[in-house]
Amino acid sequence: MLRTVEHWWRIKLTAFLVAMILVNLTTWIVTGLNQEHGLYAVDADSIGIPRLSTLVASLLMLPILGATGVLSKNDVFVKQAEKGITHISIVRVSLLLLGYATALSFAVGGAVAWSSSGHYPIAATYLVLCVVFLVGLICDWREGLSGYYAGVTDSVEKKKD
Repeated sequence: MLRTVEHWWRIKLTAFLVAMILVNLTTWIVTGLNQEHGLYAVDADSIGIPRLSTLVASLLMLPILGATGVLSKNDVFVKQAEKGITHISIVRVSLLLLGYATALSFAVGGAVAWSSSGHYPIAATYLVLCVVFLVGLICDWREGLSGYYAGVTDSVEKKKD
């Protein structure tokens, strides 16, 4: 595990952004190739809509992913737990989980939506995005809760003394 929280959230957000860019590039390339090979109707705007909707959905996810970066800072949980402000830490953990639930539903929904013939590469990149989100969630959960419970334990021991 990374012990330096500052580095972890930068690495995590970079991984999120790279995966989101990969999804958008794959959507752009696959739909373009499918259009060239006649998979879509010639007279319809059949590639503009999925390209733009993928881009817009990705842009809407950026604030949520940024929030997970801010909320997952381990030192915040520890400082608040040491002060005995556990309800604020619980709210932050809840918001962090809500952010990841939203991100995972976006990734799984994208994989399901693109899981048709000729679009498997797009679905695969959404699954990569899903794995990146799951790794982020697991690491944040382990780092956040270990720091949170360490702070709670320390503050309880201090109050006993």
